[in-house]
Parts: sequence; C-alpha cells; structure tokens
Amino acid sequence: KQWYQRRVRGASWWKELDVGGIVCFEHLNLEVPDILISKTFYMEGMGFALDPFSTAPFARLYWYNVGFQQFHIGWRPDKKPQVIDGHIGIIVPNIEFTLKRLNKVSHLLKDTKFKFELVKQDEKASYLPIPIKGLSYIEVTCPWGNVFHVYENNEHIDFRGGLGMPYVQFNCPVNSVDDISEFYKHHLGALTVVEKSEHGNLVRIIAGVKQQIIYLERENVPTEKDWGYHFAIYISNFSGTYKKVREAKLENNLPPDTFETALKDRQFRFDKIQWNGKLIAILEHEVKSMHHFNYMRPLTNLHSSESIFRFQ
Repeated sequence: KQWYQRRVRGASWWKELDVGGIVCFEHLNLEVPDILISKTFYMEGMGFALDPFSTAPFARLYWYNVGFQQFHIGWRPDKKPQVIDGHIGIIVPNIEFTLKRLNKVSHLLKDTKFKFELVKQDEKASYLPIPIKGLSYIEVTCPWGNVFHVYENNEHIDFRGGLGMPYVQFNCPVNSVDDISEFYKHHLGALTVVEKSEHGNLVRIIAGVKQQIIYLERENVPTEKDWGYHFAIYISNFSGTYKKVREAKLENNLPPDTFETALKDRQFRFDKIQWNGKLIAILEHEVKSMHHFNYMRPLTNLHSSESIFRFQ
C-alpha cells in the first residue's frame, strides 16, 4: 500500500488527504557563534543552497534552502549555540552523494562536534510518517550539536521535489502528548495523531503535506526552559488563531503582537504551549498567514551531487 493510506493510524484512507489548520512548516531558526562554519556545514556538507535573495554579504542571518523549507541561521558570537532537544528529519535525492559531501568537509570541521554515520535499520521504524521499517539514514551531528536524520527519497516517501524537511522532533515531558495534541487542535486547528510507538509516547502534529511537528515524551524534560530557537508555520485561519492565542495569553518572553502589527506583518508570535492552565513547554512559534509576502516563494536549491564551488 502507498504510505499515505496508513499515515494516520486507524483513519479511513480518504482522511489522509486532509491537512488541517497548519498548511506548511516553513523554517527552523537557530543561532550559532560562527556564521562561516555554518556555511561549511549547511552548504558544502549538507548540500543546502544559500538563499541569494535574502542573504546579504556580511549579514548576521543566513537563510539556507532545503527544498521548499529553510534553515535560518543567526550569527550571535557572544552567545551559546542553540541546540534543539530532539532531532531534525531531512529528505535528499541520494544519500550516497550526501555521504561524499560530508566526508569532504570532515577535515574542515574536525575541531567541532561534527560527526556522521550511516545507520542501517532492520526492524526499527523511522520517525517518518510511513508504515515501513528498514529505512537506512545518515545520522549527522552539526558543529554545535544539533542532530539530523537524513533519508533518501523513494517511491514510498515521495517527498515533494525529493528534498526538504519532513519533520522536526522535540522532546517533551512525560504524560504531556495528549495535552499537546489538544493544544494544537484548539488553538491552531491542527490535525494530530497520538501514538504509542517503539520510540515512546508521541504526538504528530500535521504541519502541511507530508510534514509534521513531532513531540516525543522523555524523562526530565524541563517545562520552563526557554530554548531560544523558533520555527515558522503557515496557517489557514489567521484571524481566528490570533484571537485564540491572545485570549489564552500564550506570550511568555515575547511582547504580544497587536492586531495592527499582526495585520501589517501578516504574522504574529507566541511561545507558550499550555493546556488547562498547565505549562508544557516554552517554544517560540512564528505564525504566518497564507497571504504573507514569502508564502510559496520559489527557492533556489542545489542537487545533493552539486558543489557550491561550481557556482563561484
């Protein structure tokens, strides 16, 4: 069977065509102390293109394109690097090419946390929303400690364009996935799936076509820690979501966006995940309207076999 016929466990196959209130996961924003090392890792190592229309020379923020998604990497030399508590899923056309690229930059990143290995899975299922086992992937640790699982696109995955970010997985406190599910359904109109998987209890937030935000229960995950990083999503019901977020007072360290500001910028932010008065996590969400200026903007990409040096 095709993977989409089983993605939402227990649901009729036609419900697989539903998306919900979150229509697209756009970018993940992280801060690092060395922007030049980020170019070595994200461009030459991972094969992501530096966005030519949004990144100026000597800028303090670089945008790296991976299919229709992006990594926004900020330069903060006076701060510790931001490392997500979880990992990031990546789809590439060919993992053999990616392995060659990673080998090529190993000597340039030898004094960092950078490492990688090919993980050959036999029976263990991946975090990808597909009901097949045995998918091999490259586990990559970036120079600052962020972990990536890099999969090769195939007929079962069939990710749009063969390149992109199908999911981001965050760790969350024990006994919280049901509350997280209700939070996203109520405030963002999202479709969610709560699972008891071999990885542990988790909830999948449908965040677009073949995209998900995954929360996995783990012991000793702090609820009040502000991780600093954020991600951006596009939603269908902008005004309704804004109203619910403001009424619930979901801003922790962020000043609330006024209606006028949200209307002008076509986006707003919140950073508290809480349900029934219980704080679950502090994680900044950048919420954008589908009328946002950058929605579905064409992005320049490199094929994983290409080198950025060919374009200099």
